[in-house]
Amino acid sequence: MRKALNISAIILACLLPGLCGAQSYRIGDFALLDSTGEHHQLSRYKDMNAVLLYVHQDSCELSDQAVDHLASIGSSFRTSSPLLAITAGPVSRFTQRLSGRNIPVMLDETGYITQSLSLSRAGSLLLLDPNTYEAMLLSSPDNELPPVFNSAQSSQLAATLGAINASVDEACRLDPLPFQQRPGTPTYVDDVAPILTERCANCHREGGSAPWAMTEHRM
Repeated sequence: MRKALNISAIILACLLPGLCGAQSYRIGDFALLDSTGEHHQLSRYKDMNAVLLYVHQDSCELSDQAVDHLASIGSSFRTSSPLLAITAGPVSRFTQRLSGRNIPVMLDETGYITQSLSLSRAGSLLLLDPNTYEAMLLSSPDNELPPVFNSAQSSQLAATLGAINASVDEACRLDPLPFQQRPGTPTYVDDVAPILTERCANCHREGGSAPWAMTEHRM
């Protein structure tokens, strides 16, 4: 009887939105700003079925057709499984090409988030579950997709994967991440303070809109 109940529970779990454990792995919650300054945090998408994440690298540029496909799913999946992109670097004309098509590009300027997501190849498309924090690599249009998508969405996603794979070389591995290119241990003066100055001190200052000042070492 107990065995039957356990099997029923597994079947029920796989009928609900989620990745159902198929080649999936656990990640943590994360947050980044995109190239327009908008804040994105995985847990804030918990009312969505999933989040699609495209891994961008300037040296692995997409064809116009692949960008068209991504922009199309970004539009049609917006209310159920929104599309984001991530790049381990600053804004460039390549990232602007995506953001210009209404694909938010999150800037992982240190590379720590990219590392935490266990990413190794540019041009990849991942499916993230914002409730269970599971991630799944969508590598081939021939693979069966999780039940979070209906048949029309699955067909559109398969076409997008085909266009990406035709555009990006399989050997397009991620370059060394920014933090891996820095010698020695990070310091407050060289690594932390410049980020606070660039990203935070505009609002966190005397008379600013944020609640405390970050314009001096004592905070």
